[in-house]
Amino acid sequence: FVISISKWEKGWMEPKVEAHQWVSLIKAYNVDELLMVPIKNVVGRIKEYETIENALNQYDYPRVFLEPSKNKKIIKNKLISLYSFNHPTNCIYIFGNSASGNSSFIRKDDAVVYIPTPKGIELWGVVACGIVLQDRANKLWQSQ
Repeated sequence: FVISISKWEKGWMEPKVEAHQWVSLIKAYNVDELLMVPIKNVVGRIKEYETIENALNQYDYPRVFLEPSKNKKIIKNKLISLYSFNHPTNCIYIFGNSASGNSSFIRKDDAVVYIPTPKGIELWGVVACGIVLQDRANKLWQSQ
């Protein structure tokens, strides 16, 4: 069971366009649930919650936070490169948006993953999600 939770972008993108990007992505990789915050009343396969905390409280699966490696709130030895990360069978992937992450919700038993890029650039949530889900699919295919 795979769940993706993210934040809507802050007003610069048409909600229907952003929703289409997310829904296309979760369909391509068989993600079971897509949860977004805050509520924008977008119809379709997206469940919306007012806060990340409300969305996180809906499920009890291992939590995988995708955070920038430059985030000063993250304990550096807790950060795992996506390249060496072993994806849990069932999990919740939590992404931020271009304006903010979710480090305040990280618990001691949560995984915190970053995506190494050649220039250390932070990625939009939907882009990061695509990279993570492709990495997950590649590693699952290789293990079979």
